[in-house]
Amino acid sequence: MGKKYYEEHKDEDDECIKEITAAVLRIKEISEDIMQKKGGKACPKCGALVKDGSKFCSACGEKIDDIFEE
Repeated sequence: MGKKYYEEHKDEDDECIKEITAAVLRIKEISEDIMQKKGGKACPKCGALVKDGSKFCSACGEKIDDIFEE
């Protein structure tokens, strides 16, 4: 219910909404850092950790097309 409320009101100029938005962005940054340290990357579809060498995302089933060749 809280997530739904946030999604409906995230563009409002409210201090609580701004704090939640900042926390969501920080969580995303930390998650990406953890993924890099574990030797994985984010699934291009759902953002879940995909380990190096995986052919499919274990969370959503998306086919992984060489996201590790950069």
